Parts: sequence; structure tokens; C-alpha cells
Amino acid sequence: MVDGTSRINLSNVIVGDINANAVSTTVNNGSIIIGSLCGDLNGDGNVTTADAVIALEIAAGSRPFDAAADVNGDGIVTSLDALMILQAAAGQIVIC
Repeated sequence: MVDGTSRINLSNVIVGDINANAVSTTVNNGSIIIGSLCGDLNGDGNVTTADAVIALEIAAGSRPFDAAADVNGDGIVTSLDALMILQAAAGQIVIC
């Protein structure tokens, strides 16, 4: 293990809000994304071209890192993630 990190294993976990309503979660290469759809960066519930634009802004450094944008699971957001989001918006691929 890397200093300062701990390994945890979770299975059959249900995440809920304060009112016990289920909250969406996505696991992508060890990262747990809570409350948003993988690739849905504007939070509208859909993966669209607008999300690809946001991913490009993150890749360029004009927006902060968002784990939901790292759709290929390599730990960074690049133009490849934006391309994959664009392809998912067009129905060509499935991400996460």
C-alpha cells in the first residue's frame, strides 16, 4: 500500500440520502462516483455533447477534476475521456 492509503472492500452497498432515497453510484476502476451518472458532468441525468465539452474544459485545466469525467478510469481527465463521452452521447459506445 502507498503511505496514507487503506484498502477497503465493499459489496452489496446501497447509498442513500438523508431521506433514505437511493442515490446512484458508479464504480470505475476503483473510484466510486456517488450521486451522478458516469460521464454526466452537468448533472442533467443524461450523457450529452454538453458533457463532452465540460470534459474538455477539465482536461484543459479550466475546471476542477471531476471523477465522473474520467470515463476510461486512468485517474486523469484528457481529451480521450471527452471523445468517449461524445461517442457515448451518440450511442456508439457504453462507458463505465
